[in-house]
Amino acid sequence: TDSGGPLPHGTAGSVSEKPSGSAFGNAEALKHCAQTAKLELEKLELSTIKKAEQLEQEVLTREQEQQRSHAYLEASQTELVKSFGSLEAQVSSLGHIAVRKGDRLKTAEAQRQRANEAITLIQYIQRFGVAKQAPGDMSHLPSLFTDPGQVAQAAPMARRLLQLAKELTSSTRSRGDSSGTTQSMTNGRTSSTTQRTTSSATQGGGARCISAAVANLQVYCDELEDRTLKEFQELSVESLNEVIVLN
Repeated sequence: TDSGGPLPHGTAGSVSEKPSGSAFGNAEALKHCAQTAKLELEKLELSTIKKAEQLEQEVLTREQEQQRSHAYLEASQTELVKSFGSLEAQVSSLGHIAVRKGDRLKTAEAQRQRANEAITLIQYIQRFGVAKQAPGDMSHLPSLFTDPGQVAQAAPMARRLLQLAKELTSSTRSRGDSSGTTQSMTNGRTSSTTQRTTSSATQGGGARCISAAVANLQVYCDELEDRTLKEFQELSVESLNEVIVLN
């Protein structure tokens, strides 16, 4: 067979014939899918842009809120610092006031104690000014001066009372008032209470009572000294005897 001869009938037509309908259908489907995908992508793009704008707006809003909060916190901190400064000043002022009040209370308490001490001394002198019912009778005296266990406290108190009674007697005789005696009794510090107490003790027969108190106090002090000296001598003898026995 000659290969360069004419082709059989129908062969060329099979090469140049048009695509079938199935191929056109596939192309239309692909085109439709592409258009649909394009629309979906456009919608997605719009949605993404819109979402990005919303996020940007939210970020901007939050930044503004953060700035306002920051400004508020700074203002609050400044106000708090001022409040602390004011509070510190008030505490300091209250501290100074408390110190002044405390000093006044201490002064008032010291004056009250001196007044009570003066009253106690005057009362003791008045008790010693009472006439004895019998020689050596001390039933009218406070327990401080009758209790053998309080001799150590009674001795200095009796000497102090004797000195005070003598000063009261001397003051009453020389000037007739008690201001100088009150000063001596309170170690140079006077108060209206002690002045009134001493004045009342030297009025209405008080001078006779003080004179009797001086005499009775002198006797009491002498008896107390004699008793103390006797006890000391007895203790010395006992100690000496113990030493002799030991040797």
